[in-house]
Amino acid sequence: MPHSSRTLHARFVRQLLPVLTLAFVLAALGTAWVNLRHQRSDAENQRQQTLQVFGTALSKPLRDCDSATATSIAQAMLLQPQVRSVTVEDQCAQSLIQTGAATRAPSSDLLHAPLHYVDEAGARHPVGELRIGFAPVSFIDSAFETLALQLVIFIAMLQAVITSAAWALERIIGQPLHLLRQAMRSHRTLESVPAHWAAEITEVAQTYNTQVNELQRLAHYDALTGLANRTLFDSHLQRCLRRVQRRENALHVLVLDLDDFKPINDRHGHQAGDLVLQTIAARLQAMVRPTDMVARLGGDEFVIVLSGGETDPALDAHALLQRLQHSIAQPIAHRHGQLQVHASVGLATYPHDGNTAQALLAHADQAMYAAKGGATPRAGIPRQDAAWTRQQVGNR
Repeated sequence: MPHSSRTLHARFVRQLLPVLTLAFVLAALGTAWVNLRHQRSDAENQRQQTLQVFGTALSKPLRDCDSATATSIAQAMLLQPQVRSVTVEDQCAQSLIQTGAATRAPSSDLLHAPLHYVDEAGARHPVGELRIGFAPVSFIDSAFETLALQLVIFIAMLQAVITSAAWALERIIGQPLHLLRQAMRSHRTLESVPAHWAAEITEVAQTYNTQVNELQRLAHYDALTGLANRTLFDSHLQRCLRRVQRRENALHVLVLDLDDFKPINDRHGHQAGDLVLQTIAARLQAMVRPTDMVARLGGDEFVIVLSGGETDPALDAHALLQRLQHSIAQPIAHRHGQLQVHASVGLATYPHDGNTAQALLAHADQAMYAAKGGATPRAGIPRQDAAWTRQQVGNR
């Protein structure tokens, strides 16, 4: 199993997290900037109101030269939010009333206005000046005010993205990859590709199926003739034996070896030899039933497995043997003229000539050698140790 940090979901989150974090930071900064503009606008209105209200409250005490009341009002102004310092110029006493911390606030945070007393006749009399220093509207403070809300939104968004990504990755990629892994581990094709799979995954699955089918074909079929090869033949013969043993039917194994094949290769080249092998393979395949098997064991040697039926299978097999020899002997058209080969065929019948695949093949091989008129393999030597390991003449 792969390490959890290398899973698709984990890698997706690890790559997405920096992007989401950057988006969160940009959103927080943008929100803080907008909030700062609103705060500055609200602060400006509040400052003007504070300046106007307290300016009006100070005008009467300053007109009456009541410095104590004016000082009390100035101290009360410090209780207002964001007020840091208050300076009142008392013209009557020719002095300054100062409260709060003396700061060098920027001009935007220091407001001042002349103070006038309006008498009953509506006349305006200057009585001094009011200067108020306010706390600056901080961008950092504005950012922290919105950070909690932004953090909650970010965590909720992150959870939604992770949950959605887990579901989407599992459906779009996880499940298809799981099925593909199972198929790969068992060396089989993916039987069906669901319609909801993504186009890329579907293409990968179809490519995989094509490659597996091709590998299976190469592993079980002869590349030149398209017939079954030794591997597929062995498994087929074993299955046939188990089946006929249960049903007590007959089984026939025919081994064919082409005569006069080597001279064709020597005289006309391997292309002519390939043509002969392909033509003979097609003729053999055309003369047997779909339930029978024709295989090429190598070189110019072929083998046929016939499963017996309810009729006398021996007569059918012997009749087929004659037809095979006649069909093989028919000339083959070639650019250098007609090519012709004959076949020596050996027949073995289950259970008369053996009850195992090795015994049947050995008997059929001996019969084929007898038909060829040559020496036969030594009795008792398994076919794969004697006949199948002898030097084969012809094309691979």
